Amino acid sequence: MRQRLALAQALLPRPDLVLLDEPAEGLDPEGIREMRELILRLNRERGMTVVLSSHLLSEVKQTCDRIAILNRGRLVFRGHWDELTTGQPRYRLDVDDWTRAAEVIARVGGGIEAEQVVTLPPGTDVADVVAGLVAAGVRVRAVEPVRQNLEEIYLRTVGSSRAPGTTGTTGTTGD
Repeated sequence: MRQRLALAQALLPRPDLVLLDEPAEGLDPEGIREMRELILRLNRERGMTVVLSSHLLSEVKQTCDRIAILNRGRLVFRGHWDELTTGQPRYRLDVDDWTRAAEVIARVGGGIEAEQVVTLPPGTDVADVVAGLVAAGVRVRAVEPVRQNLEEIYLRTVGSSRAPGTTGTTGTTGD
């Protein structure tokens, strides 16, 4: 209730911008959803820019269209979420013959990672790869895009040399 009261006080003068630090802290799942919906509504209906500081990456992802990542007080990234993903599309394949599949994948410049995950060069259409596999006599039972989770993206961005408690993610909704 204190968080809601503080937010209401901050919104009374109808500012163009509001800064929220860990707005979901201590809230139950319903309260978190209500806070998220309020933040999005403030942006959509009032045109308000909301700067959100949080370590809850899933909340930042659901709420913010642009983000900034800080590491040891330095800005290490600023932009849209999709700019953080790696350039190589990745797919999990279920095929009957990995030896023949590897040859087809290598011809298009792709590679095979552990657990049946295939990386493709940027601009390569997975449908063309599947057609090539089928033409080579490889039975393709499933193709599933593999997306990096938020933690992987964050850790890759800040690197492995971060000191505990010195990093944060800030997201922005609106202009």
